[in-house]
Amino acid sequence: MGVARRLHAHALSNVASIRRDKGELGRALKFYAKAVESARETGDSFRLAVLLGSIGGVQHDLGDLNQALMSHEEALAGARRIGDRLGVAAELENVGFILADKDLHAQAVPTLAESLAILLAIGAASGPGQVLHALSKCDDRLGRDRMPELLKQAGLAEASIADLLDRVDQTRLKRPWQRSGRTVPFVLRPRVAGASS
Repeated sequence: MGVARRLHAHALSNVASIRRDKGELGRALKFYAKAVESARETGDSFRLAVLLGSIGGVQHDLGDLNQALMSHEEALAGARRIGDRLGVAAELENVGFILADKDLHAQAVPTLAESLAILLAIGAASGPGQVLHALSKCDDRLGRDRMPELLKQAGLAEASIADLLDRVDQTRLKRPWQRSGRTVPFVLRPRVAGASS
């Protein structure tokens, strides 16, 4: 019964993901809720944390930032409880993004910094760039004077703060039009066969 119930939760999760990909967000939430129920019944803590994060993502897509934040915080607590470092980093990132979306940049900075530290420590290939981009947006909103103070309150040492801010600046240099709020300065158009350059 336990294996069958776990497979059922997995299948429900897959259906929910497909519904989300198709833009059927309300239906996706219903399937995720059923999958959460199955994961709780079987005691599958890992799947439960992942599912709660997925629910938070759908709620974010729907624009319900408060509910999304609650779901991601619950997923974060679950990931911490089971020792899933990548899950912790991902949920810290999600929480940080939502805080930034809510214009709570001062709260987002330490959360994003903690996520980045974990991602770099475990050698994650994807994730650090997104976190650095979010930190650059926080830096733009708060100003460079506030960033070291917030990072120090988050427990980072001076050398780590300097390294993180250097990474933020490097990220900003890669996307200068985003930093200044301008649109991309050019548009690539497909070449027409036979047209001269």
